[in-house]
This record gives sequence, C-alpha cells and structure tokens, in this order.
Amino acid sequence: MRLRLRTFIAAAALVAGAGALVTPATTASAAPGTHSAFAAQSRQAGLTEAQSTALQRQVDATIAESGGRQVAANIVDLGHGLSIRLVVPGEKSVRDLATTHGPVTGLKSHVCPKGDFCAYTAVDYNGKEQRMGPCGNHELKGSGWSGAGSWYNNQTQPWMIATMYGKNGEYIYSDNGPGSHDTHGNWRRIWSITNC
Repeated sequence: MRLRLRTFIAAAALVAGAGALVTPATTASAAPGTHSAFAAQSRQAGLTEAQSTALQRQVDATIAESGGRQVAANIVDLGHGLSIRLVVPGEKSVRDLATTHGPVTGLKSHVCPKGDFCAYTAVDYNGKEQRMGPCGNHELKGSGWSGAGSWYNNQTQPWMIATMYGKNGEYIYSDNGPGSHDTHGNWRRIWSITNC
C-alpha cells in the first residue's frame, strides 16, 4: 500500500510539475508573500482595508502597463533609477507610506528628492509621480499623462537641463536646469523627457 501511495504522490507531483512547465509566464508584481508585507505597510500608514486593496490594484495595473516590480505598497521600481509612486485612493498627493501616517494636508511643495527630475500627473505636484534619476531619455510611463500636470527639476548640476519631446521625438520644451519647475504644466504634447 505504501508503494502505491508513494507512486501516486510521485505521479501527481510530476503532473503538477509538467503543468507548470507549459503554463505561460506572467509578470508578477512582487515576490510571493510580499503582498501581505505591503498590506501590513498600508495598515501601519493608516490606510483602510478598501484603500489598501484599491492601491494594490493600482500597483498591479501599473506593472501590467509599464513593467517593473513592486518595492513598497505604493512604489513600482522601473529599474535604472526610474520609479513610479502612486497616490493612496481618496488622497491627492504621493506620500511615503513608511514615514507618514495620514494624508498630506495643506499647501504642498514638491517632494522630488535631490538629484531627480519628477513628473506628476496633476497640478501642484499632485497625482502619480514618476521619478527620473540617471541622465537619459525617459518615456512617461502608463496612463494619466494626457492633460494638466506638474514637474520639478531637482537635479544637482547646472548643466542638467531637462528637455521634453513629443510623440515622434520632436522638441517641445527645455527648462532652465536645477530648480526649474512648473506647477501647472500640460502633458498633452509630451511623451518623453531627457532629464539631463
């Protein structure tokens, strides 16, 4: 009887393994078990269960649309120093869920870290944020870049002038280097940014 049971278990494992070999690969948003860690981070930051679930759906949709991997409850790392930070459902501004325990209130200044160029899908540094660290031409990733928005050049060297380009690579605009910003910009014609 034991031999039959072992044979059955081995056959079942073989069938399960073969099924895994022919199952198409999908892009996972995070390593197994990390969704619960991100949910815990959301709870610690004061998010409701509904906000946490909706935020995770946003993260999953962003990864499906733009690639990358989830590294925090509201952050998708696109690689090469690029990242997308998502707004908690019901809030206006991106926030660091590891350090803030409630929505950002009052007048908000830019939150773009020193050394980066940051683009926002809404005016006044609100909405989804795309951070661009290393110099290069970077496509605006995902949806939300079709209307009013804002940006901040917080790079460190005077020669780090950001240039914005249209759908076919045509020149649209160049800023004046670090410290340049626009709280009421328009993304309609912009498809990519060479941050320096």
